[in-house]
Amino acid sequence: MVENRTSFEEIFHNNEFKHLNLSLSRISKALKEINFNERDLGKIIHIAGTNGKGSTAKFLADMLLNEQYNVALYTSPHIDRINERIAYNGECISDDEMDGLFSKLKSVVVNNKLSYFEALTLLAFKYFSNKQPQYSIIETGLGGRFDATNVLETKLPVITSISFDHNDILGKNIFRIADEKLAIVKDNRYIFVGYNKSFMKQYIETQLSGRSIFFTDEPDDDGLHYPYPYCYNYMLAKEMFYYLIGEKYDGDLPFLPPCRFEIYDRFIIDGTHTVNGLIELFKNFTEKPDVIFSLTKERDVFTFINILKKYGNRIILTEIPENDRSIKISSVDIEDVKLIKDPISAIKYMINNHDSKPVLITGSFYLCAYLRRYLTKIL
Repeated sequence: MVENRTSFEEIFHNNEFKHLNLSLSRISKALKEINFNERDLGKIIHIAGTNGKGSTAKFLADMLLNEQYNVALYTSPHIDRINERIAYNGECISDDEMDGLFSKLKSVVVNNKLSYFEALTLLAFKYFSNKQPQYSIIETGLGGRFDATNVLETKLPVITSISFDHNDILGKNIFRIADEKLAIVKDNRYIFVGYNKSFMKQYIETQLSGRSIFFTDEPDDDGLHYPYPYCYNYMLAKEMFYYLIGEKYDGDLPFLPPCRFEIYDRFIIDGTHTVNGLIELFKNFTEKPDVIFSLTKERDVFTFINILKKYGNRIILTEIPENDRSIKISSVDIEDVKLIKDPISAIKYMINNHDSKPVLITGSFYLCAYLRRYLTKIL
């Protein structure tokens, strides 16, 4: 685990999903107090959706950087350091920059009782404003309507694939979930939409009637350099690049972000934590992989396990270390699923019971990040 923390992390450590109060009033007031003007962010690309936000954002950022544009990138979650969420021209904000900025904004954060994500958004927007980028690619953290990033008004809204996720907050009706994502569109005319099932495309067209909607579907030859579902996200980024720049992208293929189909020997790490995403992920395997899996307790573990049983071979359900949102395996009793509390012990079990099958590590990004650090040390 990374031991050094920024002053921001010292205050908000392990507090990302606590004290959620869905509203834009606090972040709006805080931004007004620091005289934030969204025009300082250049052309804004605002991305919401259930799956594919992070990879779509990273693909587009790399394409623009390859053409020598100045690009701000705000994403979540992070893998090793919180600094990864705030990047400018491909470089993460440094500890010193983050500490210095937070010391100036701390009173605004405290006085407005900002949550973890609201405070981080405040820092990111201030940092990017100081840099004056030509493009700012901003990923929502959760939902859309009341996400702290949705204070942005004039932008290019992007909706990736939509499916069930965070049902405890966003609800269990897929169309209501879509409405939460589509709320980022506001009064903007042009909208890009990634790969979605036909019924969702029709719903989006109805809800955004009168707008210019660009739908992205099947990947071309370049897109097929990436595994499912990332091939769809690459195509979406390519279409956005063409819209923004006016010419097709013909540069080097961008790299996938960490924990997206990342391969370590026979271990494949992919932070897929939605049902649709998991089904797409298994399209990449010609034989059933073994699986090490965990997720947070607000998700329906039985639904995920049933999918894993259909598409996977041996399945180990484990816990996410140092995370109070982790599922507890003591509360789970599922036939043909091995329960190992410590994820490193799960890795060792797979190594000691070696065969030729790939091992998919999936579910929570927190689990994937934890085991990624371990695998980089032993392999």
